[in-house]
Amino acid sequence: MPEETVFFFTINNVDKSTEDLDDALFGRLRAIDFPPRIEALTGILTAGGINTSTQLGLGLLTFFQRLQAHYPLGHGYFAGLTASSDMPLYYMTAIRPLLANHFAAYQPTTLNEIDTLFDECVVRLLP
Repeated sequence: MPEETVFFFTINNVDKSTEDLDDALFGRLRAIDFPPRIEALTGILTAGGINTSTQLGLGLLTFFQRLQAHYPLGHGYFAGLTASSDMPLYYMTAIRPLLANHFAAYQPTTLNEIDTLFDECVVRLLP
């Protein structure tokens, strides 16, 4: 194998079911952390035709920022969101399933809080 060969792996630091494998990989590889970034989300939303200076754009950014207190959802989860997207449908099909998988069994009230947060930050701003 050529010496300059590079492998890229992603590790979900929230999923504890792979913890042993993660520890083994961390011991053998270099790690670069890519935490959720509001600046990256701003670029993603702008590329999708969502003006982040509007109430809706600001609402999405606020939801993202406040969600971080509950779960480190990456900005990439918003990559498919566009100005013409059905925002509640996008949340229910692209974002909430991940959150439900994490919270539903052990912290259902947290999942309800996040649903309410989305409603307050985004849904209430829709026509």
